[in-house]
Formats: sequence, structure tokens, C-alpha cells
Amino acid sequence: MTNNSNEVNQAVVEEVIEEVIKEVRRRFGLIPGFFSEDKEAGAIFLNKGNYESSIWMDGEGLFYEDDVPWEELIITNAVADTDTPPMLRRHGNWVHMTGAIRLVKNQQVFTRITPDIAPRQDSYFSAIAYLDNDPNRPVAADVIVHADGRVSTYLPESQTRYVSFSLSYPIK
Repeated sequence: MTNNSNEVNQAVVEEVIEEVIKEVRRRFGLIPGFFSEDKEAGAIFLNKGNYESSIWMDGEGLFYEDDVPWEELIITNAVADTDTPPMLRRHGNWVHMTGAIRLVKNQQVFTRITPDIAPRQDSYFSAIAYLDNDPNRPVAADVIVHADGRVSTYLPESQTRYVSFSLSYPIK
């Protein structure tokens, strides 16, 4: 019974993968034969095994395009963390930002993005801050991406030692 169940599960997985490939081809007009699958990595590659440009399958059947490079954000009024510098990338109608900044002041703009990739309205995202008086205890903070492209923070104190964030939003 277990072997039959495994065969049915494998058939369903293969059917889902084929449906995803068909949907990607339908949406993006990709040519047949453009894909290759690496079952061990759990990925379908757009460029025949090029790990920089792929659609990764996860357990939920979702896929992500990893062929858009990250760009480092220019930081003002704060210090970019050297281990996890603030980065931005846009793919499709989504913008992703991630990274960490040091010595940032409350409500001070620490970077700017172009208005064409800003959200429709001021958008608030949760972040983690570490305060000067207790650098080992994380506290809640916010990163705000303004509709005009300014990026700032709401902090529990006037200045923090470190703020870490990762956020995504759809663009106009």
C-alpha cells in the first residue's frame, strides 16, 4: 500500500510541476525546452542549470524568480552594516529590501528610492532594533517606506545601535 501511495504522490508532484511550467510559459511566453529540472535541488531552472536564474519550487508549490540582482542601497544619516548591508531588488511588480543599519535616529530618513518603485501610500514594516543601553535585547521597531521614496524608521528611543529589516511590497 505504501509503494502505491508513494507512486500516486510522485505522479501528483510531477503533474503540479508540469502545470507550473505551463503557467509560467503562458504568463511569460517562455519557449518550450527552455527549462531544466534539478530534482535533488528541488528547482526548475530557466537557463539550463544556471543557479543565478531560476524558479525555485518550495513545499507549498510556490515559485520565485531569482534572476534579478540585488542593488546596495545608498545610506545617509546612518551607517550601513558591513555584514548585512541594506539591499534592494525589484522583480515584476514587487520590491524587496533587506539589511541592517547602525546608529540610526528616530524618524530620520536613512535612504531614498526612486518614486517609480515607491509604494502607493506610506507603508510600515516591522523591524528589530537593538538599543544602546541594552544591546543584547531585541525590541520592536518600524521601517517606513514613504510614497515619495523616503525610507525612515520609528524607534523606541531617539537613537539605536542597530536596526535589522526585511520587507516586500507591491509597487504602483
